[in-house]
Amino acid sequence: MNNERVTALLEWINSVSGVNVLFIRDFSTVENVKLLVKTIHLIDKDSDEVLPGYDDATVEGLVGFIISSLEGIYRQKLDGIVINPNLITVDADEVEIGKVIALMLSAAVQCENANYFVKKIQSFEESVQYQIKEIIETLLQQVEHGGLDASAITKLLKHTTGKNKEKQELPAGTDCVESPLPGKSPTETLFSSSPFLSLMSSPQLKTKQHQFTMNKLHQKVSKLQLSLDAQMHMQATLEEELADKCKEIDVKDTKMKELNKDVVHLKMVIDELESTQHYKADYEKLERESERMKQRVAELEAFREQSCNLDERMADFLEKKAMFKKSVEDMEQLKTKCERYKSQLHEHEFKASELKAALERRVKDVERLEKERDEALFAASEAMELWKARKSVEIPDEEERDGSPVDTQHTNLDSRIIELEFTNEKLRAQLASAIDPSEVQRLNDALEDAEQSKRSYETIRNIDQNNKLSGIEFSSPHLGKVLDRHRFLSMLIPLQTHKIASACDLGMFFMVLPPARTQESQSF
Repeated sequence: MNNERVTALLEWINSVSGVNVLFIRDFSTVENVKLLVKTIHLIDKDSDEVLPGYDDATVEGLVGFIISSLEGIYRQKLDGIVINPNLITVDADEVEIGKVIALMLSAAVQCENANYFVKKIQSFEESVQYQIKEIIETLLQQVEHGGLDASAITKLLKHTTGKNKEKQELPAGTDCVESPLPGKSPTETLFSSSPFLSLMSSPQLKTKQHQFTMNKLHQKVSKLQLSLDAQMHMQATLEEELADKCKEIDVKDTKMKELNKDVVHLKMVIDELESTQHYKADYEKLERESERMKQRVAELEAFREQSCNLDERMADFLEKKAMFKKSVEDMEQLKTKCERYKSQLHEHEFKASELKAALERRVKDVERLEKERDEALFAASEAMELWKARKSVEIPDEEERDGSPVDTQHTNLDSRIIELEFTNEKLRAQLASAIDPSEVQRLNDALEDAEQSKRSYETIRNIDQNNKLSGIEFSSPHLGKVLDRHRFLSMLIPLQTHKIASACDLGMFFMVLPPARTQESQSF
């Protein structure tokens, strides 16, 4: 924007509002927009009653109120055509705010309170008055030529006019005399005290002031006409309602006449009723008799319904009685079965106690036999040592030639089995941490091979031990008998244990059976 125009507009609005706003864009806040609203109230006193909720109003509402007030003053649509309110409220556009203040300035020098604003402008410097004069002249010329133009106002605020350029190009010390407005003599313009007073004393501005007053009067007349139209409409509505009420009154009068006729007829009927009063007693007597008979019929119906209900209840009772007899017979049978099961239970409990005692004896025999087995194994080890000593004495050359193959082979088998166990553990650890499917398959195959090798070595070791035991049995007949008895008991003990456990389970079954049967009989 033109700095001189901005300075002139700021000085004018600050002098009117009594504050010191530094920049044009500051008038986009609520507090500063309220200053513009107060200035509108000074220009147009009739606008005080138009803005409700002034304290809680927003920037959008206040700007809309200002634009609508200016539209009433200039009698032209401004919102969205000359002024864009969105640029003021959202972007704080200086040009749009300058348009609003310029239109307020032009309206201020034309209103009824123009003397107040003129005195404020007279206190400014001549350069400021000159800028204000140019703004007012441009806006008045636009109004005279058909209405305000947004592009022309924007150009006025942004660019310097030709007159101002010529004035700036004059040499220092040269006075510049402004060209007078149409209808004003050059002498009057030359001797005017200031550029702004020359504008204010021009007939054109006087005409604009009168036109502004006429516009205000026209607005008041329009408001009064609207009020009169509303009152006329209300009067017509009331007249229509009055006509409707009159029609309702006529209808009610007609209805009252008909009711009077009905009353006369009713009186005649009452007279006839009094003449036939003796029939009323007979009628009432018949009514009472009829009511009594109806009550008697209702009682008989209730009695018949009760009789049917009793028949149904009797049939249900007989059916339940038969079911109860059958239940009693079944209960007697259940009692007999329970007594039989109890006797069987006692027998099985006695057998179970005997089997438990036999089991305890068998356990003691097993412990004794295990002790004898340990003694036999100890004797077998001693016999093995004797046999080895004898063999070493009998065939020393053969032992030297073979290099003690039995012991060496036994030692090699044990060490190989231990190595295979370590290998299996290592493979299991690798298998637990493996992720790749091919690696997992490879480790599984290796683990199966190692397990099979271990089982093969264990089988060979067991065969070797059995061969040694066979040699011990052959060398010691007593030790062979002990081992045969140990094998027989090893096969016999699991069989006896299984029989005793089965008998105990059967006893527990019969111990649980009578309560279950008792519960079944109760539910039955």
